[in-house]
Amino acid sequence: MNYDPALPPPEETSSSGLPEKIDLKVKPGQSLRLDTRVNQAGKVEIRSGFRVMLGEITRSGRLFAFLALLLTAVVLFSGITRYPAHVTPDEVYPSLRAVDLLQNNFKGEGGYMLPAFLRGSAPFGVGTGAYLQLLPQFFRPNTLPWIRGLNVLLGLLAALGLTVWLRTALRLAHAWVLMPLLACIPAWFFFTRTGLDITLAASLSMGALGCYGFYRAGRPRLMYGAVGLAMVAFYAAPPARLAVPTAAILLALTDWHYHRENRRLVLRALLLALAMAVPLGIFLVRHPGAIQQELTAAGSFLTHDLQPLMKGGRLALNVLN
Repeated sequence: MNYDPALPPPEETSSSGLPEKIDLKVKPGQSLRLDTRVNQAGKVEIRSGFRVMLGEITRSGRLFAFLALLLTAVVLFSGITRYPAHVTPDEVYPSLRAVDLLQNNFKGEGGYMLPAFLRGSAPFGVGTGAYLQLLPQFFRPNTLPWIRGLNVLLGLLAALGLTVWLRTALRLAHAWVLMPLLACIPAWFFFTRTGLDITLAASLSMGALGCYGFYRAGRPRLMYGAVGLAMVAFYAAPPARLAVPTAAILLALTDWHYHRENRRLVLRALLLALAMAVPLGIFLVRHPGAIQQELTAAGSFLTHDLQPLMKGGRLALNVLN
């Protein structure tokens, strides 16, 4: 005997709540967003139009991210020349070095083409900032709004990159909070509104970490972006010349197994890093005592008359910090 349940009549299986025909009035080639839901009566409703698109944008968080970016930009750009009220020489040095590069056909003080570092408050304290300041020299040279606005713009882009990483890679629903949160931090608010090179290095490093986060989350090609931004940050400010290599070593050790799985891409990224390190090698060959001069000008403990054990301990503490 067959104990299988009998199939329902055909009219019962076809009652899905959907009408036989749906007239959406769509023109050929027109894209359409549809929103389907079941109402309280158990029938399927299909809606389209601006309300559907607005609901999708609201649920995805893109609208809040745009408003957060707009609020952060207003906070950081407002009255940028009035606060901080004082202008330090370190803010102006990159712009002045950019003028010197243009007047000397992109040659440095020693007559070398495209030097890695130029003179600032330290003997070789200016790097990436001088080359970023080249473009405005063709329009409005040495204007304070551009000198400071460049740091604000790069800070916004870096914060936006980290926000996108937190939202898409780590799936944090309210990642957009990061941008106004950064603008409310006193140190970030103050230094981003200046033309100091340390802010430039910090923004580029944030962008590098964002790209590395995407690489670690399964988008390996963004490793090239992480390497490129990290190397540009390395040339931006003297503190970054220790911070960037230290961060690279720590990330290489902590994610060793993941790097080994993508060793071909990692090797190509290392080749990119070596290519971008060529200006550094040329600089060290031309100025063999440059590092010693810079450490002395900065008052580093490495130049003090201390026992090797004490120097090693302080160096370890600084690296950990």
